[in-house]
Amino acid sequence: MRWHPLVGLILLSVVLSSAGCVDIETVRDMIVPPSHTVVVYEYDNVTIEHTFVTTTDPESLQFSTVVPLEVRNGSQYIDVRVKVEIPELPSDTNLSELLEMLDMERVVNVTLFTPDNEMFYTYSFNKTTPHTVRLPRIQYPSPGTWHLKVEAEGMGNDMVGFHDSFTVQAIIYQPASQG
Repeated sequence: MRWHPLVGLILLSVVLSSAGCVDIETVRDMIVPPSHTVVVYEYDNVTIEHTFVTTTDPESLQFSTVVPLEVRNGSQYIDVRVKVEIPELPSDTNLSELLEMLDMERVVNVTLFTPDNEMFYTYSFNKTTPHTVRLPRIQYPSPGTWHLKVEAEGMGNDMVGFHDSFTVQAIIYQPASQG
């Protein structure tokens, strides 16, 4: 009778493991490789957009919001991208004088906070970005609720034909949610 080599390996491992020479889990993993867990990743997007339309209400010149970003354990990165449109003021209007009178700065501030409520970074934009700007990528962010804060001051007027506007997008590449 011929023995299959696998049977011989199993018998040898039983004898050696009972003598304390070989770890039984190591031998098991040699014979039957451990199963690998497949992690499926997904992109979670949060977008904040605003176009200023100036009215007689002074609050129409301001925008402020804080958005939570839920980051799961095992996340690969967070990207924040910003596109800002702050056009030149038309020269045939007195809008520049109005800005000085209101002591207003046309600006977009983007701040990212960690789950510990510590400021990770803040960036300010006071002119048009020629393209979408990607802020520094956060590699392997700690899990928890991050916060993206956007504060802006701007103007917009349909009659004159200009509007300050912006788009801020946060992209989280993380393990797919279960369920």
